[in-house]
Amino acid sequence: MPTVNKQRFLRIQPSNDPWIVGLKCSFGSDLNKMTRDWRQNSNLITHPATCKRAYANEIWVEFQHALVQAKERPDAAVKVLTVLAYLEGCLKATHDSLLAVRELVFENVRRKEFNDLPSRHTCLYLCPDRRECVRYWWNELVTQGHDPGKTIWDVIVTGEIFLTPDLVKLQSMSVEEWEALARRYWSPHDAELDNDEILFAGEIEVVAERQKADFGIP
Repeated sequence: MPTVNKQRFLRIQPSNDPWIVGLKCSFGSDLNKMTRDWRQNSNLITHPATCKRAYANEIWVEFQHALVQAKERPDAAVKVLTVLAYLEGCLKATHDSLLAVRELVFENVRRKEFNDLPSRHTCLYLCPDRRECVRYWWNELVTQGHDPGKTIWDVIVTGEIFLTPDLVKLQSMSVEEWEALARRYWSPHDAELDNDEILFAGEIEVVAERQKADFGIP
């Protein structure tokens, strides 16, 4: 696995974890923020009728029963807004569950077959200083629902890196399909691609903030 010494890369940082120029920190031993977030996310959602917290699968079963009753009793029809509230909560819970399954499968494949590579659970995600890569990741993070206040930083890093294209789309698939995708992700890649990401473990220093206009981002 390549090692780097005082090499410059870019980091797109969310606004809920702000950085400043001069910040120095290390990655690779403790869980990173993304991993802490998905580990802490619960399948509890707010019940649309009672406003109480309950597990999404239980609410979904209850909602299914309500739809059956509404079909049999037109006077008890479920209102559209209630349907949307059920769906919104269950979709959020499904998203959280898929994210956890994906990351656990990717980590399991890494440990078994590529254990010399940095873990997605503890690494820092970086971006090559290439216009097309920054534009790709900026738009991808927007698509994933990340906040618009994120910033782009120049960082100087010393440690280990692993360069790989983005193959971690969040969609429903079997565990076998996740495992096959993980093997592709962890295998070596030589060509420079627009969706390259860098997994980094080591020491970093934040040296400058970059403007999104520098990369043609409106």
